[in-house]
Amino acid sequence: MSRQKSLSEIPDDQTRRGSLLDAATAIFARRGFEAPTMDELAAACGRDRRTLYRYFPSKEDLFWEAAERAYRMLERRFRGVADVWESGRVPARGRVRSWIFAYLGFSLENPEAFRLVMEGRQRAVAASVAQKAKTGSPIRHQLGHSGAGLAELDRSVLSTLAGLGRQLESEGRCPEGSGDSLLWDVLGVSIALIEFHARYKGGGTGMPFGTSEGIRRMLERQISTAFGPEEKQQ
Repeated sequence: MSRQKSLSEIPDDQTRRGSLLDAATAIFARRGFEAPTMDELAAACGRDRRTLYRYFPSKEDLFWEAAERAYRMLERRFRGVADVWESGRVPARGRVRSWIFAYLGFSLENPEAFRLVMEGRQRAVAASVAQKAKTGSPIRHQLGHSGAGLAELDRSVLSTLAGLGRQLESEGRCPEGSGDSLLWDVLGVSIALIEFHARYKGGGTGMPFGTSEGIRRMLERQISTAFGPEEKQQ
């Protein structure tokens, strides 16, 4: 006769929900939102469809919760970077570099979560554009049906860059009045390179951005070209 499981051996709802989100993150990252059915998602989660519906009323709800969870992981990474800035009095160029490399690091260490962040952001923007075209006003529904929560997390992530353009100017890293535009130029190109690498791994072209070492070199050149060489250690 098999022994009865103790309470500590029975996973609670939160643990079970987390394992379902882990499995969903993996399949959404590989196949996008449209391709997998709830039956396929349930099979990937090692559960039947009825169990999956107990936790997530629809594929839409499952997707947005997984995407928000992935985005919160990214937000925590940037909050950690910002904490170092404040405690270590990091110069502006170092802040730009650490922000960019935090984004790259997250993409390399958490490839499925990163791809889900990209997929979620893309769907949230598309939903917002469609809603605005239909009603004349931006989308206002709750997370789970619109991705509004991702937009809020986006703002939180980008808030870590507040005032960095002025700091670049005050430290002589760029001409007065050009800090914000130059900062966003560098960030825009860097983010595009990182996301291209995450999505296509260089697209099979054999170009430098097809490897993590190559993309690191490209990012370093972007930063040095825009803001000059790294600060010398005192």
